[in-house]
Amino acid sequence: MNSARNQQGRILNAHEYQLEKYGNIFCIDKKCKSPLIYVAAAENTSPYFKTTGKGNSDCFFAFSTAFAFT
Repeated sequence: MNSARNQQGRILNAHEYQLEKYGNIFCIDKKCKSPLIYVAAAENTSPYFKTTGKGNSDCFFAFSTAFAFT
């Protein structure tokens, strides 16, 4: 996931995210609000956010990811 929502509701891109500045981050699906984990860029990857698996099963992004792999 390349975008997340902070506690104030602002949409953040993984490239701009800083824990000290923005704090905890959540799924951008307003119904879901699952906590996300920031994964920093590595040699061969860009930064991104991943789910913790502790969210709402009605999340649009969880469904579309699961659908893509069936």
